[in-house]
Amino acid sequence: MREAARTPFLSCRGQESPPPPARAGEPGRAPSRLRQIWPLVGLILLAVVVRGGWIGLQIDDLSLDEDNYAHVAEVFVQTGTFAHGRGEKDYTRLAPTAHRPPLYPLMIAFFAGEGSRISVERIAVLNFLLAIGTIGLVYLFGREAVPEKPWFAHLAAFLTIFDPLLLDRSAHVMTEGPAAFLAAGFAYAAVRTCKSGRWWGWIFPGVVLGLAALCRPTFLPVLPLVAGVVFLLELRRQSWQTGLMAAVAVVLGGAVALGPWTWRNQQVFGKPLLTTTHGGHTLALANSPDYFEQVQKSGFSSPWEFDAFTHRVSQLPPLLATVRPDGPGYQSRDPLKELEMDRMLNEMAWNWIGEHPRDFLYLAFGRLAQFWKPMPGPLGDHSGWMEALVRYGTGGWYLGLYALMLLGLPLAWRQGWLPVHLAWWLPLVFVFSGVHFFYWVNMRMRTPLSPFLCVLAATGLLALVQAGWQAWARRRSAV
Repeated sequence: MREAARTPFLSCRGQESPPPPARAGEPGRAPSRLRQIWPLVGLILLAVVVRGGWIGLQIDDLSLDEDNYAHVAEVFVQTGTFAHGRGEKDYTRLAPTAHRPPLYPLMIAFFAGEGSRISVERIAVLNFLLAIGTIGLVYLFGREAVPEKPWFAHLAAFLTIFDPLLLDRSAHVMTEGPAAFLAAGFAYAAVRTCKSGRWWGWIFPGVVLGLAALCRPTFLPVLPLVAGVVFLLELRRQSWQTGLMAAVAVVLGGAVALGPWTWRNQQVFGKPLLTTTHGGHTLALANSPDYFEQVQKSGFSSPWEFDAFTHRVSQLPPLLATVRPDGPGYQSRDPLKELEMDRMLNEMAWNWIGEHPRDFLYLAFGRLAQFWKPMPGPLGDHSGWMEALVRYGTGGWYLGLYALMLLGLPLAWRQGWLPVHLAWWLPLVFVFSGVHFFYWVNMRMRTPLSPFLCVLAATGLLALVQAGWQAWARRRSAV
């Protein structure tokens, strides 16, 4: 049987032509409008129940504020200053900081209640809306990427609802949830712009990437990479002039989002910081003799409380005496000292890397394994039965997703409908993997890529179902 024509990689053409007629019930074929609506209604209700129920059950976790995002939002609401300082009663004494990325605290501040109060309930509402928005954007991406197979979008959204990392992070005051929302938003905006053929439309995906960088700085290198891809895309289908204008539009969109924060940092630090002053700490934490010794002794998955690193660094120049496990855990008093601390920690890390290249490579490849591993924690963890159930359930979920990708994606390619628009997720995969080759990592930092894993698994699952249906139909017709 002749294979279906495949879409070139650098192309925005999907499989837009209507599919050939098929017997009723064959998977992958477009159902009637009514049959499209009911599954969507079911997805929405399921998402509301699962995500809302989970956040409600885990609402106590939202009061922990592990990385002080709610605290920074509270200071901002009360003083108008983006500052940091737990334990300080008079927030007006705090100086501006760029220790944490600003977007998520600004989102929390927008949801502040009367009297500038940051309540757990309001953060729960914010996280719930971001979770539902992520699921919705995955569904919309699926509809745009493979319009002739409506069940593809339903499957991708269904898997996203139950993704363990997305579920867990929605009950924490952390940036992984909004980052996943913006990652899915970028993919959807890129597909829409790609199919529209308007070079100026690339401003919008650029804006989304800029906002994502203000949520998690790991997104920042994605911006120039996407600009390069867009240039090659438009060069292929139109001209180099159009490609150049489209690439500039991507960068311009990112600049629109990053501009206000960069200008503010120029005024505060005398330097146009695009993201944060936290990078030096995460680089030094991941490339230090203390971490290498811990890995040699107990393995990559063993819990590490950073005590040895904190103690050693605090014995160095007085400026670093206030370093804490979550970064410079001091009350922000002096922006110039904060900037200098970041510089010194960067220098410390790069010096260790230069002096211990083999140890660095050992840790770097271990970080990649930690980033992509299916199950949290070490294999020999003797925790309680509930913790073990969660851990092994999570591992089983991601092993299942990986299996669907490995088995199903080649089938989708041979069947001729592997979505070309999946390529818009690849810059995120390359950049996240590359950044965490150097910087501190654990499994939760993969969360922004979870929607992509769900989309890939949905592709594989639908391809396997279609192959099974076709095999059954051939056997039936042969009888």
